[in-house]
Amino acid sequence: MLLRRITQHIKDQNWFAVSIDFVIVVVGVFIGIQVANWNDERVAAADEADLLVRLTEEMQALEPELAEDAENYNATVKATGALLSALRAGAMPEDEESFRWTLWRANHFEDIPSLSASYAELVASGGLSRISNPELRTALIRYGDHFGRYDRLYGVGISTVLDPNSHYLGAVKWSTDPELWSDPETAIVSYDWNALQSTEAELQAWLAYQNDGARNIRNMHSEVRKILALLEN
Repeated sequence: MLLRRITQHIKDQNWFAVSIDFVIVVVGVFIGIQVANWNDERVAAADEADLLVRLTEEMQALEPELAEDAENYNATVKATGALLSALRAGAMPEDEESFRWTLWRANHFEDIPSLSASYAELVASGGLSRISNPELRTALIRYGDHFGRYDRLYGVGISTVLDPNSHYLGAVKWSTDPELWSDPETAIVSYDWNALQSTEAELQAWLAYQNDGARNIRNMHSEVRKILALLEN
């Protein structure tokens, strides 16, 4: 209808009417673009709101897991250090129960923690830019960076600590029943104090990897807490 009217105005050489028609077309196109942009922004805002809800739920589940991992690592690093100190002192510890716990705790390397599925989805789709809060975006990037570092460390760390040819496993006999491994009283069947003297070098390597792992877990936990604080504000 509008096109036919414009054509007729041109035929009639009614330039004033043509200019009015032109203004109507331009304004209509402009309004159409604005409505489309507004709709896109509304959809993007709704998508981001949904994403933030999922991120909040996932980070709330991750926080206690990482807190426990950090606590376990703290105990592991202390145990490996205490075992090294005892071996360097050269005197067999008098507290048998405490020493067995130290032997047990030192032979640990924490599993790779869960990764936020929403974060992984954002990275895979290149969608981190969808996060409008720059502080939250930075915290998520740092969280992923620390996770990646731990993921790369884990393979070499666990293979070092659980090396089947290690002097430690030659000196410390663990139960053949994995169900008993969670308790130091039942996990360790026996140990050879003299054979343990040859474990110092590998224990030093354990300590280095465990300390590095502990630092990455602490950093990851710290970023998750920052993310939660930003999400809950």
